[in-house]
Amino acid sequence: MFESFRANQRYQKLIRMWIAYRDMVQRFEGAKGVTDDHEKRFLKLKARIAALLPILEGRAPGSMAREAQRRAMLMTDLLNRHRSLRRDEPPTDAEREEFTKTWHEHYIFLNQLKGIPVVHEKPVKPRPPKEAPSGLPTRKVGRPTTGGWFLRFVLRVGVIAVAIWVVAKALGFSWGGESGFAFDRPASLTMLGDNFLKTLQSLGGGIIGFMQPVVTSYGLESTIALVGVLLIALGYLVFIRGR
Repeated sequence: MFESFRANQRYQKLIRMWIAYRDMVQRFEGAKGVTDDHEKRFLKLKARIAALLPILEGRAPGSMAREAQRRAMLMTDLLNRHRSLRRDEPPTDAEREEFTKTWHEHYIFLNQLKGIPVVHEKPVKPRPPKEAPSGLPTRKVGRPTTGGWFLRFVLRVGVIAVAIWVVAKALGFSWGGESGFAFDRPASLTMLGDNFLKTLQSLGGGIIGFMQPVVTSYGLESTIALVGVLLIALGYLVFIRGR
């Protein structure tokens, strides 16, 4: 689900930047008063578009894969034909019409591809680096390595196991040996916080020493909130961004 959401977000970003590219060319190319800031934003925009173009081939179904590859090459060519906003003379009406027509053809294809349901983007075979409009090589897109996937899997399992153990101990669950599980519900938030800190102490003796200045300065409740935020950030990095 997250991978499909991220794929759609990247594709929406590509379409928005393609529209912004047209707007900048039509408004500023060859115009008087083009500033260094305009030029810098224009070059940065082209580089970002070039970096996202490989997702066309990865998103397209088998019947459209070749057309998606061809479109990516033609869009790159259009980016390269307008290398700078600064020109000695404004573009002619014929040049403007040709740019608008070519740009719009690619825009129609982007929207056609947008309407195709995507579960996940197919990985694109690595290719030699190609010069982007910014003068920087584009990134290689390929399959993640098996080792990287296994490492992320181990980290996720470890984080889940530790999180379950910490929460259970803080809530008062414990293992009583032959008597089995025992549950001693905390009577107050302060006791819950004490259980939480004791659990962290058993998890690593140096954690309490590290956190004690924070508890002293900001109080127990603020420390618990801070730790919660850190755990959420760790979960995002491991489970979402690491996908």
